[in-house]
Amino acid sequence: MNWVNWELSPLLRMTIPGKWRFLPLADWDTGRPLFKSWILLFGMIPVDRHAFYLAGLHQGTGFHEHSSSLINRQWNHTRTIAPAGRGCILTDCVAVEGRFAFLTRRLFPLYQRIFNHRHRRLRDRYPIMN
Repeated sequence: MNWVNWELSPLLRMTIPGKWRFLPLADWDTGRPLFKSWILLFGMIPVDRHAFYLAGLHQGTGFHEHSSSLINRQWNHTRTIAPAGRGCILTDCVAVEGRFAFLTRRLFPLYQRIFNHRHRRLRDRYPIMN
């Protein structure tokens, strides 16, 4: 799960239990709760507690996460990776059901910025990604 923290840095960091820290995603269990993680602003300030649930793993082409947190009743994140020329197209789709509607509306632009940041980091590291 270090890849997530690399994508999120330096804005956010997720805590990771030792068992999962270096385990390749392909070896993770699906269809059951896995662990809880603190979401830390700038790697230090707790802003949410995420209960991680990997619903599906599509070898080499993506995953589907169906998690929850203190802020979000449901956090559905699907990542797909499709070949394109010499590179790939990476797509993240996120559907959120917040616990508090007023807060969800205010956080949505922040979520968009975080994913824009993640994609920018990936493009910088892998320049042939679209």
